[in-house]
Amino acid sequence: MPDRRVLLVAAGAAALVVVLLAVAMSRPGAVPSTVATGPSSTAPPATTTTTAPVTTTSVAPTTTTTPPPPPTEPPTTAPAVVEPPPEPAVAAEPPPDPAAMASPADVAGAGTYCLGDSVMLGASPVYFGTLTMCGEIDAEVGRQASAGAAILQAHGPFPAAVVVHLGTNGPTTAGDLDAMLQAVAAVPRVVLVNVQLNGTRSWEASVNAEIAAAAGRWPDVRVADWYGASAGHADWFRDGLHLTAPGAEAYAATIAAAL
Repeated sequence: MPDRRVLLVAAGAAALVVVLLAVAMSRPGAVPSTVATGPSSTAPPATTTTTAPVTTTSVAPTTTTTPPPPPTEPPTTAPAVVEPPPEPAVAAEPPPDPAAMASPADVAGAGTYCLGDSVMLGASPVYFGTLTMCGEIDAEVGRQASAGAAILQAHGPFPAAVVVHLGTNGPTTAGDLDAMLQAVAAVPRVVLVNVQLNGTRSWEASVNAEIAAAAGRWPDVRVADWYGASAGHADWFRDGLHLTAPGAEAYAATIAAAL
C-alpha cells in the first residue's frame, strides 16, 4: 500500500495545478491548456484550405458604328431639247426635157477645148486660171503625146476651136500628131502649142520640129510659138518647165494670139 504521505503530496500537487489553471484562465486572451492525464498524443496539424479569389474579367461590349449613307442627290433632269421647226419642203425640180438638152451645135459654141499636160494644168483654173478662152480643159500630169489621139477620138462633138499642147514628157512622132489631127479634122481651127523645156529635156528640138512639120501638112492647123515667146524669160518658169504666175499670163496670151 502506498505511503500516506505520498498520497497527500500528490493530492496537494494536483490542487496546486487546478489553482494555477484557474488563474491562467482568468487572464484575458488566455488560451486554455489541455492537461492530459493519460498518455500524451499529438494531434495532427489542422489543414487550412485557401480558396483563391475568383477573378472576374469584364469584357467591354463592342460597338460597331455604321456610317450613315451618303445623301441622295436629287435626280438630274436634262433640259428639254427643243427641236427647230422643220424647214418647209422644197419642191423637187422636174428632170430636164431631153428636147431642151444641148445639141452638138450648142457645144460647138461653148468655148475652146484645150488638151494638155502639166504645163497647161498650171494655167488652168486649178492653179493660175489664165486660160479663160478654154471652155473645157483636159490637162494631166505626165501625159504623153501618144495618148492624145485616143482622148480626142473619145471626146465626141468639139467646139469651133481645139488647142493641143503635148510633148513635155517625151518625144512626139509624126504618127502621133497626124492621129490627133485626124480626130479633129472637122474642127475649123486647131492650134498646136510647141514646147519650152529650157534645155532640160533632150527631145525639145525634135518635138518642135515635128509640130512645125504637122502644121505644114494640115492647112487648118496653127502653131502657138511658146518656145519663141518664152525664150529668155527664166522668171516665167519655176523649174525650167512649169509656170509661175507671170509665165501663166504669157502662156495664155500666146495661145490666145494663135486663135
